[in-house]
Amino acid sequence: MHSTSAFTSSVRVGDAREVLESVAADGMEGKVRLIYADPPFNTGDTRIGPYADRRTVDDWQDLLTGVISKCHALLRTDGSLWLHINDRQIALARSVCDDVFGQHNYCGTIAWERTRNPSFLHRQLASTLDYILVYGRSIEALQPFTSTVTETNKRIPMAHRGNRNADLTFPPGSVRFNCNDGRYEAGDHSTAGIDAWLLDSVDVVESRNLTEFRFRLPSRYSPLRFKQLLEDGADFVIPKVPFRPSYINPGGTPKLVRSLWTWQTDPTIPTNEDAYREQQEQFEKPFRYAKPTALLRRIIEITTEPGDLVLDPFAGSGTTAVAAIQTGRRYLVIEEQEPLVNSYIHPRIRRAIAETVNSA
Repeated sequence: MHSTSAFTSSVRVGDAREVLESVAADGMEGKVRLIYADPPFNTGDTRIGPYADRRTVDDWQDLLTGVISKCHALLRTDGSLWLHINDRQIALARSVCDDVFGQHNYCGTIAWERTRNPSFLHRQLASTLDYILVYGRSIEALQPFTSTVTETNKRIPMAHRGNRNADLTFPPGSVRFNCNDGRYEAGDHSTAGIDAWLLDSVDVVESRNLTEFRFRLPSRYSPLRFKQLLEDGADFVIPKVPFRPSYINPGGTPKLVRSLWTWQTDPTIPTNEDAYREQQEQFEKPFRYAKPTALLRRIIEITTEPGDLVLDPFAGSGTTAVAAIQTGRRYLVIEEQEPLVNSYIHPRIRRAIAETVNSA
């Protein structure tokens, strides 16, 4: 590895703490946009796949602290850490990350429903969730995490049952009427569950209010927000009698990523069953604990731009590298088990590169 401009992508073999120290010495501090870390969960099992997954609490904390602290130095100021963990270790992992990054740089926690088939390892609860702790190197420099955009031209009723009544004043010409032109007298426009009153008679000409009028209803918007909408030239519409004003939201703006990722409400959210099928397609002996490529693609696309550098200090079967190739990012992945690198990571990378070339 040389300068950032010369760095393309790399697979490193060794203890993540030692490799990360070497990477920093090669001038990579402050160059990484995303770190996705999926450490051993310290389940207590003597062997999980190729891993020994039984450490003392102190040893596991030392491992995590060593890796996270060295990762922190490699992140760009607008970079982020996504630490994948289970419910048993989340408190300790949060404590380590708070110490390294500072509590003020904590962005939140993603709850990912990892399986369609609950685990019944505990008598009291069926386990289905993993957690991803998200930290920014500098939360002030970190861009909001967005994925989709808001729906365009969505009609939003201005009345919201249970809110306090407010008297909204609509200037002349500010409201479109889909009902007939004419004069509408002041009076009660209530319906079941919504009390509403037209406080001033209003003349409608060519589907617009010719005169100013006030309307009382349990408003969705505060007076300040309503004033801002008027100043912005918002599109208001009253479709019929009884009057019920709505705001037409132009939409098309980025939508913040939600913290619950579940296939039950979003069919695009992958699970570990998807990951296992991916492994079965390529390997006679699948790596049973791989994460789904679509999960890593989602994280990478939310947090980075094409050409950015993505780091994974616990590479496993190489899913992060595959997702980086598919999305046009550079990668640096580290795995201490050389047999895994030879049997899974390199074959998966070769296949991902070939598929990318063929699709192009």
